[in-house]
Amino acid sequence: VYHFAVSLGNQVEGKLIRMAEEHRRLIDQFLGERKDDLRFAAATNTFRELSNESNLQKLLKNLQSGSRAFFDLGVFDRAGNHVAYTGPYELAGKNYAGEEWFKKVQKKGVYISDVFLGFRNIPHFVIAVREGDGTREWYLRATIDTLFFNQLVENVRIGKTGEAYLVNEEGKFQTRRRSGGDLMELDNDSHLYEFEPGRTVSFSAEDRSGTHHLYAVSKLEHTGWLLVVRQEFIDAYTPLAKAVISAIGLIVGGGAVVMLIAFFLATSLANRLTMADMEKRQMKTQLIMAGRLAEV
Repeated sequence: VYHFAVSLGNQVEGKLIRMAEEHRRLIDQFLGERKDDLRFAAATNTFRELSNESNLQKLLKNLQSGSRAFFDLGVFDRAGNHVAYTGPYELAGKNYAGEEWFKKVQKKGVYISDVFLGFRNIPHFVIAVREGDGTREWYLRATIDTLFFNQLVENVRIGKTGEAYLVNEEGKFQTRRRSGGDLMELDNDSHLYEFEPGRTVSFSAEDRSGTHHLYAVSKLEHTGWLLVVRQEFIDAYTPLAKAVISAIGLIVGGGAVVMLIAFFLATSLANRLTMADMEKRQMKTQLIMAGRLAEV
């Protein structure tokens, strides 16, 4: 039973790890494809063309035909001026030179930001790419639909309590946590998250509320965010407990059946031996009686 329980426990942990790894690959693929879409859009259009809002609107529609994740588009000159914008907010004309994402894309050429408020004062994250040579650099930025991305990340169902979410290096939520935790809030459990580059780490721990969880944590390639997949310990191991109890029940039940069969066989054998002994004594008595009658 012990080895059976250990084997089932390893299966529970292995299932969570596999699910976390598959989900991490899905999210990384999504982010990588959106970066490539934006790079291609910037490489196949000129700054002058996309400075025209009509052209920018057409480009956004083309991008959205490939993925509904694109929410809006903006074009910026090398000084950080928002030259053209298409989307639901009034952002054209503002200067972004002091914004963290703008400084990062200037250095890296392509950048996926953490979730931030920005001028729109609403939590969101952006993908930005640099285009042009050193004398005529310009930038194309896309906002990723927060609701779409949250649904992508949250789309994990493990038992009754399983959930998936993202936190950045500062331990702030980059997606909502179903059991409690809004965008940009500090995750008070982030100090628990163990991870190693290139692999998914599994462990069990109690969160701040005292609830024991089984965790699988993996680091995203394109952002450095941590993907956390977790399930309440009791929920994760309930099938294991039921299986172990069933196994014990089968063993105990099987043992009881064997003992009953052995008891009945032994009783039957004892009765036969007793009958045989009685018959033997009866025959002996009859022989003695017959001998005496012969003497008479």
